[in-house]
Amino acid sequence: MTKIRECANCGYRTFYKKRHCMECGSQQWDKQESGIGELLAITSVHVSPKGVRKPNRLGLAKFEGANLVAQIGKDLNVGDNVKIDNGNTLREEDDGTQVGAQFVPAGD
Repeated sequence: MTKIRECANCGYRTFYKKRHCMECGSQQWDKQESGIGELLAITSVHVSPKGVRKPNRLGLAKFEGANLVAQIGKDLNVGDNVKIDNGNTLREEDDGTQVGAQFVPAGD
């Protein structure tokens, strides 16, 4: 499961590595499990870089105070509960495959 960075001082959360907290300036970070998120928006990108599927469906999801954009499958809709799968193939290239995050149904 993906970890969320949480400021040890004020509790601000982000997925992205930052030197200082955006809220209080602290440099102390803890890591928390991302858990279950809610899919807030979906879009399809029809002009993608070489090796990326077309259309490339992307979703914006909120995970306990942190938002993330990732690829999604066809079976998700706005409002669905999702979790993060980090084994998704993002791009097929001549020098190998890039893998990264994809939202998948959270299940019951």
